[in-house]
Amino acid sequence: MEKAAVETPGAGVGNTDTDQLLRMQLLYTEAEEKCEAALRAMRAVLDERQEVERRIDAATRFATDCELVRLRVSGTVFETTKSTLMQTPTDCPLHVLAVGMVEPDARGEFFLNRPAKPFGTILQALQTGKLHVPEKKSTRALLADEVHFFCLEEMPLFAALSSRGLQDSQIVPEDRMWPLREWNASLPPTLQCSSWRLLYRASRDGWKKSHQKCDGKGPVFIVAKCADGTICGGFMSTY
Repeated sequence: MEKAAVETPGAGVGNTDTDQLLRMQLLYTEAEEKCEAALRAMRAVLDERQEVERRIDAATRFATDCELVRLRVSGTVFETTKSTLMQTPTDCPLHVLAVGMVEPDARGEFFLNRPAKPFGTILQALQTGKLHVPEKKSTRALLADEVHFFCLEEMPLFAALSSRGLQDSQIVPEDRMWPLREWNASLPPTLQCSSWRLLYRASRDGWKKSHQKCDGKGPVFIVAKCADGTICGGFMSTY
């Protein structure tokens, strides 16, 4: 029959619509995948931002909670920073507190059963880098005891409290070394004396041997006792 050989009207159009529909579906699928990828990237950026904010918040809280240290010393509360206490030697009780080896009490404080006044002087020295040495002998002795208790004797900052005098000196006995050590501590670090030794004594070595005894020995303190008993002196970065 001829009918079998006759093309159905509109058959070509139907195929074209199908192709267009397939292409549209492919484009839609591709666009959907791109949107999902963009959403995933946005979520990753948001998650990363939230993580950064979380870390910043945690670091801020850590700095606030851990950097500030409260010390209750015989009823007096002192506040300082962990970095201030970390300057001390590792065997110092204050260093032990700073590194977190001891937990604070329920009030967030560390209790030290020590005299408050000399401790305040010690803490002030650590905070400012300058030690105020009391002129009163008994007060100075108490401060020296606390420096010994806190294992601070080897720190140059507290060298002025050392009780060791100059061997064979007739002008500077042990209890008179603190002015020299305090003076030494006030000098720039490059000029400070790291050790003390009597280089020259006029009554022992003669008046003409000062250069022979002192030249090339580094920073030198000169101490003299006048006829009326007054003690005076000076400093030379090199003799």
